[in-house]
Amino acid sequence: MSGRVVRRLAGLAAVVAVAPGVLGAQQLADKIVVTPYMGVYVPTNDIAKIGVGAGAASLTANIKHQTALVGGLNLSYWLTDRVGIEGGAAYTKSGIKGNLLVEQPGGTVAETGSQYAHVWLGSAKLMLQVLPQTSDFNLRLGFGPAIISRAGSAYGSDAQLKVTG
Repeated sequence: MSGRVVRRLAGLAAVVAVAPGVLGAQQLADKIVVTPYMGVYVPTNDIAKIGVGAGAASLTANIKHQTALVGGLNLSYWLTDRVGIEGGAAYTKSGIKGNLLVEQPGGTVAETGSQYAHVWLGSAKLMLQVLPQTSDFNLRLGFGPAIISRAGSAYGSDAQLKVTG
């Protein structure tokens, strides 16, 4: 065999060896969807809210997470054109701020403090594509568990009796 024929056969063998991997990667890319996102974390409830009054004295206190930016990522793998599984996670650094006001006949005391805290969100879902792929719109329903967890020095247990998780 001439060198030219050997080179052509080697090139053809390389294409035959690489093509299934490239085609498989293209098919896999159609099944995997990565969706990063950013948003705003807006706590809807106070962690603690206290109001006590006795005679001329009163105590008012509230502790709450602060509004903060949140970033996350969803990773979907589509088993068929209509059914997929999805996992997601998000994180925000949302500090905790507290106010204390004590009013009594001898005077008023006001204290403000803050501590570092963060919130993690996670989910796992079974996804159903409602509209056909030929549609100009996507409509998907997701079913599954989700968790919201928090941590940071504000939730640490210490001798100063900080709020604990």
